[in-house]
Amino acid sequence: MGRRSDPETSGAVSRRGKVRRAVGFGLVTLLALAGATMLVMAFNMPAERPPMPAGDAAPAFLATPTPATTGTPTSAPTASPTAPTPTSTSAARPPVPTDGATPGGTVTPPAPGTPTAAPMPTVTPMPTMAPMPTAAPMPTAAPIPTPTGLPPSIPKSLSIPRIGVATKLMQLGLNKDNTIQVPTPDRANLAGWYKFGPSPGEIGNTVIVGHVDSVKIGRAVFFRLGELRPGDKLSIVRKDGLTVPYRVDGVKAYPKAKFPTDLVYGSSNKSTLRLVTCGGPWSKKTSYRDNIIVFATQSAPAWKAVAAG
Repeated sequence: MGRRSDPETSGAVSRRGKVRRAVGFGLVTLLALAGATMLVMAFNMPAERPPMPAGDAAPAFLATPTPATTGTPTSAPTASPTAPTPTSTSAARPPVPTDGATPGGTVTPPAPGTPTAAPMPTVTPMPTMAPMPTAAPMPTAAPIPTPTGLPPSIPKSLSIPRIGVATKLMQLGLNKDNTIQVPTPDRANLAGWYKFGPSPGEIGNTVIVGHVDSVKIGRAVFFRLGELRPGDKLSIVRKDGLTVPYRVDGVKAYPKAKFPTDLVYGSSNKSTLRLVTCGGPWSKKTSYRDNIIVFATQSAPAWKAVAAG
């Protein structure tokens, strides 16, 4: 004959089971939420951070020399004006006549035995100075030649061997708010040339922009841009077949709030290049905080590849 279960005992066991099931369900829910949060972060946060420029990679022309302190200059002493020297005669009083002179200009002869004064020597007149030769006119300085570059031509491709970049170039214009366009996320593997600026080889700043990364493809075309160093080489091929070589002057990071507009889009007296991407600290709200900018200058005349055969 089996034991009869106590109703009170059975009720307590049932209550403990419900508590355990509730706690278990709560833990599963928390783990699910945590997992979902991690997945969202994984899809929104870049998998790896792009390299930043080295501290000594900034272009030399951005360095501002500090002037030496020489102290407060003292003013040169001012010479006191010299008082005019009074003349020895006065127009109001005639000179005193000499001995032996009589009124009217007659000279009384000296008494016998009076020694006669030796005659005054005749003063030889000073020779007339020859006129000073007329100074020859200063030669006119030759005008400084105006720098000339290549005629315009659309850039087709960009090569940066140091960081493994070999990309075709898109043409980019302006958005409605007058900000520069950027390649769409699905074309983040391409860089783009700002078509309202100089083309490569022209006098002025050629501007090329590209993404650092993308949710769709991960690393983008300019992911390693911050690794470039002064002296690194790159080149751009134009539609007319000319290849324009450049040498990196330096690389520098700027907060987006302090973007150096004049250095990037301003005028230049030679053929220069600016490569722009993002970098620095990242947040979901503002994305990357900084812009990475490469400054480069044309290093040699452009050339055209000769077809084989």
